Amino acid sequence: MENNIEVSNISTRSSNKIINILVVIDTDSVINDFKGKYVSKDYTKPTSISHNYSYMVTTSAHSISGSGTADLNIKANVGDVIRWTGISESGNFDSSVLIYGVPKFKGDNVFVDPTFKSFSKRSMTPKQGGPFPVTFRDQINWFLQADIHQTGKEHYNIQFGVYYRPTGGEQELFGYFYWDPTITVRN
Repeated sequence: MENNIEVSNISTRSSNKIINILVVIDTDSVINDFKGKYVSKDYTKPTSISHNYSYMVTTSAHSISGSGTADLNIKANVGDVIRWTGISESGNFDSSVLIYGVPKFKGDNVFVDPTFKSFSKRSMTPKQGGPFPVTFRDQINWFLQADIHQTGKEHYNIQFGVYYRPTGGEQELFGYFYWDPTITVRN
């Protein structure tokens, strides 16, 4: 006699989570404050900026402190995944932000092997002049992703590009920048 196991009723739960961090850059202030000054156009040598130009947000379940500031500390478990998504104050409409690197400069090796990901996924779009009825269209989503490798405290740089419309037409590169937040991982 054969034993049949109903696989659809078996549920596995992972303790690992995806932690989304939204990085908002005040591109208007960056562009106004750095216009006419040296700004790197080389992504391997970004220009340092102060913390007053950036804000990071994650869910309250993952925030230790600093949500809404440039110094977000999160709680995570080994095996979790962090995703950094960059956006301007105009929602990447007038000026845009691209997070492209998170190199360590001090502390523990908390996360490893950051990779850039881009996906097209069907998402809600409000009706023109609407908002209802909504429709669903393919939208491109991108982020920088890294696995949490161990507990500890890592000081790292968030490297990002700012793109703008100096003449109201197509976007072009304004420059590459970075600042230095910290991540704390506790199990």
